[in-house]
Amino acid sequence: MSVSSYSGTQSTGIIKIVNYFPHRKGTRVEMLCGFKAYEDYRLKDSLNSQIMKLLASPSEQTAEAVQRNLEKTAQQTAEIEALKEELALAKLSVEDINGISFASLSGASFNELISCVNNINENSGGISLVVSEDNDGCIFVLASKDCDIQPFLTKLRSELKAKGGGRNGSIQGTVNCDS
Repeated sequence: MSVSSYSGTQSTGIIKIVNYFPHRKGTRVEMLCGFKAYEDYRLKDSLNSQIMKLLASPSEQTAEAVQRNLEKTAQQTAEIEALKEELALAKLSVEDINGISFASLSGASFNELISCVNNINENSGGISLVVSEDNDGCIFVLASKDCDIQPFLTKLRSELKAKGGGRNGSIQGTVNCDS
């Protein structure tokens, strides 16, 4: 509503505070008045009703129900990631190629590759390289607990246009699959 159409307090109708926050040395308040405030209330009430139905909870408990679902989803996501890492370890087949322990896993994530490299390094010394290819390209994790792996990364960069980096004996990155 513009100031020029304001004719007095009776034209204001209901007032709804939408947001407030500190601004300079005061507080900035965002509000809606009249029909806009009513429409905002109806929209939020409609959305809350839909959420209540989805969560099967009363309106005063929707926030708690959403929080429970978020926690449950986070727990399930962590369990899924742990199972993916276990599956990657179960599928792991390591070859020795010129003194480097090498393995390839299709469609694995960086976390799965890191878990596999750590497993290889626990069971053998030297340098370990695990790669994965999917629709997005190739990823790799190169690690060693007792060898300097920077020269290998330099060679990967020069010969295969690898991108990546790391520290403490572990390097991860991407490389063009056609290489």
